[in-house]
Amino acid sequence: MTTTRYEVDAVIDRSGRIGRQVWVINGTAALTPPPQPGPIETVRRPGFIVPGLHDAHLHLGAITASTSGVSLGEAADLGEVSRRIAGRVTGDVVAIGFDETGMEPRRLLESSDLDAMISDRAVLVYRVCGHIAMANSAALDRAGISASTPDPPGGSLDRDASGRPSGVLRETAIDLVSAVIDDTSREVTDVDLTLTVERLAALGLTSVTAMVPAGAPAWCGPDDELDRLVAIDGGPAIPIDAVLISNTVQDLKQHAARLLGPNVRFAGWKGFADGSLGGHTAALSASYQDRPGVTGTTRYQPDEFLTMADASLEMGGSVCIHAIGDAAVAHVVDLFSDLIAAGAPPQRLRVEHASVLTPDLIDRMAQLGVLASVQPAFVQSDAHWLADRLGPERARWTYPFRSMLEAGVRLRGGSDAPVENPDPLTGARAAVHRSGWNVEEALEPWQGLALFAETSFDEGAATWVSPELDRFERLA
Repeated sequence: MTTTRYEVDAVIDRSGRIGRQVWVINGTAALTPPPQPGPIETVRRPGFIVPGLHDAHLHLGAITASTSGVSLGEAADLGEVSRRIAGRVTGDVVAIGFDETGMEPRRLLESSDLDAMISDRAVLVYRVCGHIAMANSAALDRAGISASTPDPPGGSLDRDASGRPSGVLRETAIDLVSAVIDDTSREVTDVDLTLTVERLAALGLTSVTAMVPAGAPAWCGPDDELDRLVAIDGGPAIPIDAVLISNTVQDLKQHAARLLGPNVRFAGWKGFADGSLGGHTAALSASYQDRPGVTGTTRYQPDEFLTMADASLEMGGSVCIHAIGDAAVAHVVDLFSDLIAAGAPPQRLRVEHASVLTPDLIDRMAQLGVLASVQPAFVQSDAHWLADRLGPERARWTYPFRSMLEAGVRLRGGSDAPVENPDPLTGARAAVHRSGWNVEEALEPWQGLALFAETSFDEGAATWVSPELDRFERLA
């Protein structure tokens, strides 16, 4: 039996310090040599050995559903969108991944566009962010949406000059249509979900935090996702922390009680304080530069969020709140300040995304000790339109990872897959290279990788990564 000792340039140890050596004993990483090491082969390799890699924010059900539904990713024009949608010849059509910023014409789809593709069946197309969807006339009719339909709380219907809905649904307005779609194409089986988890493990991930619908509408994913997670518990290749998306304490407690298995555990509650930058629904303190008078959609409800946060903390979970715009982040930081004053542990309070910030917000987050769950791959996806959307000053403080780290904000890295590629090295590279945009906020390679590193060495959960961050090897 051979024991190999790797001499490495750097290693992230359990305290976050940088060391010089790590022992790999029969495939398991350790920071101290064995009492009787036996035969040793010394290998010098540049790179990093980390305690395994973790994605702090993804959507397992939506990743799985995207492999069986209609994907519009990288469609260059409406002709390609039409060909892909029309290719679904039976049943209702649900498509994901639409991104108008990368195609011509550069606009959202309206009912008339989709009617020209399919008119006799319902069609619902999700924008890549998941916070906007577009419906054809058949889908609007089935949902009973007309000019007299009011905007729901936390959402809106785009309308034409006469007040008639155009087919563009923002935030909670999506639920009006998704609830009546017969979406058999997105049904997920135990085998499907197990394969998704195995693919994530093959990317070098040794655990994930999944945002899971439970008693609340799904984000372009299957409604039975929690059922499938419960069914496969004990079989997943990696541990899964499930953060439940729920609107009531009753639903949160009911569904959390089902997560009692060995590999899938209840990890907290997720709420939404706003929407997305790409969809102009992230809540900003001032208007979007490219849409004067529009400041986004505020979904933050102080009393409701406080009640849900208290319940999650009492159950031993975290509080994870989606907040992208600076106005939404400010609301969440205010809430977290109140929770900490009442005794909540700061490390169990997470701002999900924390995209558009200000120096003051960064300082407040650092002083409170709360976590920011960030998605570096957003930088490479958004860099080409952020300045137009926000203006140069706010764009400067968008995804400011270096400023956050230097201020002392605690960062965790994720992909928000299927919005972005779940490969952790894709995220690490984006944090380092930033597509050449706002490079003063670029991280060092080891810092970009550390965003995705587990906090300690776990049995059989080590990963070696080259210094160029272009490949890795699972050591166990």
